[in-house]
Amino acid sequence: MAEVSYEPIKKIVVHHIEKLNLEELVIAMAGPNLPPRIFWHDGILFHIFYCADARYSEEQMKKGTLVCKSIFYAELPEYESIISINSEAFGSIKAYIEKVGWSKLYADIVLWIKEWNRKNTV
Repeated sequence: MAEVSYEPIKKIVVHHIEKLNLEELVIAMAGPNLPPRIFWHDGILFHIFYCADARYSEEQMKKGTLVCKSIFYAELPEYESIISINSEAFGSIKAYIEKVGWSKLYADIVLWIKEWNRKNTV
């Protein structure tokens, strides 16, 4: 049997976080010919952009650190599997929402987002 090594993430570094309204978040995540896929847990709808520098990310992961370039989020009290919005600029957009509460990593990130939101939103 192969040796299995477990090296959990010990630290998450977020360089930028921004609260948007629901429509702004869906539009920000929309791409050409692809519906956006956004995560949801415990009343928070969010998308994470991870560090694009693969070498740097790999070095950080070896230290147990996950680097997030940006997190965009909106409040959505109740889960919906699909959200449809009509934008004047972009027309009708559907976003697929994935429940991620099963993931301790994402649950921890949502707890942090909620704490950040309490401290930084008037």
